[in-house]
Amino acid sequence: MTSALKWQLHPDYRQRRDWLHDAVAAGRIAPADFFGAQRALDLTPAARGWALILTGTFAAAGLALLAAALVFAVAFNWDALGHFARFAMVQALLLLFGFAAWWRGVETVTGEAALFAAALATGALLALFGQTYQTGADPYSLFTVWALLLLPWLLHARRAALWLLWVVIANTGLSLYCGQVQGEAAWMRWFGHLQWSATLVILFNGALLIGFERLPALGTAGLARALPRTLAVIVLGAVAAILVPLIGWRPHPDTNAAYQTGLALLSVTAFAAIAWWHTQQRRDIVVLAAAALCAVSVGYALLVRILPGHANFSLFSLSAAYWIGAIAGAVAWLRSLAPAAATTATTATEATEATTATEATTATEATTATEAATGKTS
Repeated sequence: MTSALKWQLHPDYRQRRDWLHDAVAAGRIAPADFFGAQRALDLTPAARGWALILTGTFAAAGLALLAAALVFAVAFNWDALGHFARFAMVQALLLLFGFAAWWRGVETVTGEAALFAAALATGALLALFGQTYQTGADPYSLFTVWALLLLPWLLHARRAALWLLWVVIANTGLSLYCGQVQGEAAWMRWFGHLQWSATLVILFNGALLIGFERLPALGTAGLARALPRTLAVIVLGAVAAILVPLIGWRPHPDTNAAYQTGLALLSVTAFAAIAWWHTQQRRDIVVLAAAALCAVSVGYALLVRILPGHANFSLFSLSAAYWIGAIAGAVAWLRSLAPAAATTATTATEATEATTATEATTATEATTATEAATGKTS
């Protein structure tokens, strides 16, 4: 392992890198001061660091192309290949990716990319099994089994990229399950497919968000706060999917008022919890920007509900004025969340420079004392 790779994988390096990214996202450091703080924290990659980054990028791209090549090879030669040959190709690639991840280690870029490709190959193997034997299982069962099979890998590797893939797989299975259930239960007429799916999305992703915020070591390695941000944005999107139709559309005569009220309370509670946490406890501009967009969309639905039902020039003008004013207000609010960004950045830079200067002075004094002692001995 090269010295650059060891330095990139050092816990102290990762902690300072993640701290810098969180500070910029929270507004404690202005974006204009990012590169200065990066140099002050000794995070700027040297020549070997850039070689490491390019090596990891090309390795990930090569693994992705190899996985895609296998899928197209099996699909193109479907009729010519027998059952044994199809399964042998996919299983061989799965074993190859798994061995590469074990050999390189999931803490390396190459090992993480190999594990990611192995996760994709697992899904391809399940899809091949279902396509070959036509088991008649529901589509959501494929994604459910896929997500369950990946859980041991996730808990062992704790890599954010793999968790993001798992979140996509699990939410896809959840949406397909809602589509399968729709029409089979009488109470679905009160929810509707969209509202029922959005409710389960809020509950599922909200629980994951709470878990990763309380136990960040489970899945933040590699991409800092990408996973909690993704989960928060998904929950906020589901909140908008519930509140916008609920407010903007006229209710159907058969709509159950109690269920609609419960949906509204759940959505408002989820929105308020995310906004409060990412404002007071862990300020995150990315999540707050998504929350602002959600609030603006719900506000527009309320505006449409209040205004007359027929469209005219005044309605379009008022809608345009609302969006311009609401977006401008949201931007001003987000900018006001970091009033001391420049001061914080300067303080962090000065503290780092002072520490560096102190260390250099100590080293110089130690060298001088050693030379003096050597001279006396001579």
